[in-house]
Amino acid sequence: SPIFSSYMISIAWLGYAIGSPILGLISDLLKKRKLIMWVSSILSLTALISIVHFPYSKELLVFWFLCLGIGASGQGIGFILMAETCQRSNLAAGLGLN
Repeated sequence: SPIFSSYMISIAWLGYAIGSPILGLISDLLKKRKLIMWVSSILSLTALISIVHFPYSKELLVFWFLCLGIGASGQGIGFILMAETCQRSNLAAGLGLN
């Protein structure tokens, strides 16, 4: 239904809001940006495959959409990675490409 669909989109955004600071904190503590980006991409891929291909109850769909949001929040670490590795003269171009 349209109401449940909009609820699922809200759950994904909630996962994004929760995951962004948590993944940023974990990547700062571990000093391993690439690992966190890999884990978040695998989480997103697993969530998408589960949402599309497996029939679940509404409760499990909420879980998978939350995981999708958390996994998608890992892309923010790419901006940090670009800021740390690009030369100052190329930083704007690097962030733009990211």
